[in-house]
Amino acid sequence: MKNIIKVFFLFLIIFSYPVFSFTSEYNKEKEKSFSNEVMIWYLGHCGYAVKTENHLLIFDYIELEEKPTERAIGEGFVDPEEIKDLNVN
Repeated sequence: MKNIIKVFFLFLIIFSYPVFSFTSEYNKEKEKSFSNEVMIWYLGHCGYAVKTENHLLIFDYIELEEKPTERAIGEGFVDPEEIKDLNVN
């Protein structure tokens, strides 16, 4: 299953290069200005979050033992309060 996810991300990166960006900050104002952009966050270990125009997809996320100074998706930690208004799958 992990290999399928890795292949999916590789395919996504290669074929959507002109419209995706890696970001370390979740910025709702920026998100509104880019309707066709895909944002990808690394969530530690082998977890990823992918934000499209209509969905937030979270893959293989686990809470790591280290505690963040700021609990945010851009810091590698999913904060339910931060994503409560999004369509999460």
